[in-house]
Amino acid sequence: MNKYIAITTTGTALLTNTSRYFSIKTGPLTEIPDDKVQEFINSNIRDNTEQKISAEINSTLQLDRYLREKHDTGIEKVHLILSDTDEMKKERPHLERYFSKRGFEVDSAVIDGLQYHESKFKMNGLRSLINTLSDLIDDYKNKGYTVVMNATGGFKAEIAFATVIAQLQHIESYYIYESFNEIIPLPHLPLNLDVEYWSKFNNLFDEFSNNVSGDKADKLLKDAPEGFRFLVEQDAEKTIWRLNLAGVAFYINFEKQKEIFLREVDQKRVFKKTGETTLWNKTGSAGGIESLKDIPDNDVRKLLERVVRFRFVNKIELVDFHEVGKSQGDVRLEFKRKDERSGSHIVQYEIRCRDGRQNINIQVEKGFCDDLISMLGKKVYP
Repeated sequence: MNKYIAITTTGTALLTNTSRYFSIKTGPLTEIPDDKVQEFINSNIRDNTEQKISAEINSTLQLDRYLREKHDTGIEKVHLILSDTDEMKKERPHLERYFSKRGFEVDSAVIDGLQYHESKFKMNGLRSLINTLSDLIDDYKNKGYTVVMNATGGFKAEIAFATVIAQLQHIESYYIYESFNEIIPLPHLPLNLDVEYWSKFNNLFDEFSNNVSGDKADKLLKDAPEGFRFLVEQDAEKTIWRLNLAGVAFYINFEKQKEIFLREVDQKRVFKKTGETTLWNKTGSAGGIESLKDIPDNDVRKLLERVVRFRFVNKIELVDFHEVGKSQGDVRLEFKRKDERSGSHIVQYEIRCRDGRQNINIQVEKGFCDDLISMLGKKVYP
């Protein structure tokens, strides 16, 4: 059964709603007495109107109900994401106490620099938010939780970037718009970062993450892939270039994905199945295929090298060949089927090249068949 952790962005609704309830019209929110805040919370608990307490409480309760109805299990833990403001310092103990009494495990994180000052908010706050959310998601996944993003409370930009991080990290996010008070699931899109492609430009990310002067930036951007320009920006004085917020989010995710999925190529992970011949045996262009370097077609070798770099790929077996001597046009891999029934999970592709066609069985770690298909695609060119 899933253990759900809801990473929950948090705003000032608790204090704002308390102020309205008691018709407090003067003074900052931080001056509202704590006993008034607690009285407001208790009043709504007593009247069974807890959804009126705050946006993050309403969304968490709705999300818990939604998950129980859909998956027969609700939220086990709530992790509050708090801005670096006096309002959050005041709200924090009230919210933690409420969720704890409601039966949830509770934790919270204050995001350094996520303040009302524009420069700190953009330069430090949102970058700190991206790093914190990425680390939390990885940490909870490693602990066996199913992570969901409850992105309703907080700054609008905070909600937007929380949703972006959820998409990049392949977790579902949820939102409640106050006018219709109903949970809106935002499933992650079936998109995957092409780690193998972007790893060729790792030096660009390293350079621009540390700020680059104008002249050097011009030279680097001249050779950068087209999409990279959307990930960088100039500072206000236009003297240096750096990764923008989208670039920071992309780079963090890229580094995590690279660590998970890529490794050095092991030539011996590619070989022909014992007792079988291969396409190249029949053409006479090669003898036994005992490793990747034995495959005579350079483009085919590049394709298989890309596959074998994934950490979850155990080996690639060349199995029964189909057609020899009839050119298949451009060199490519084409998906045929997957098999998850046995202990060895296998994805089968067909090599199509100038010499003919050749089946390969790609053996992956348990549960990684769909990851491989998603990251490679069903038709793959060098």
